[in-house]
Amino acid sequence: MSGPDDELSGIAKAYRSAAPWLNATSRLSGGAVVGVVGGFWFDSHRADGTHWGVLVGSVVGITLGFVGFITSIMRLNKKS
Repeated sequence: MSGPDDELSGIAKAYRSAAPWLNATSRLSGGAVVGVVGGFWFDSHRADGTHWGVLVGSVVGITLGFVGFITSIMRLNKKS
């Protein structure tokens, strides 16, 4: 029997198998980036020159990114 992966090259098969892990790591880094950018935006538009928005935004972003990362890893481990 032939499947949909039969026509793919070796590098395409490697990317396909790495995609769930890349998704998990992008959740971790994306959460941190969104938190810092959101905090910076808050500081520049709402706060009076303080940097509390960046600090709080980065902590919240890193926390949410880490939770998303752990959730993705747990889901991957459950499948295998």
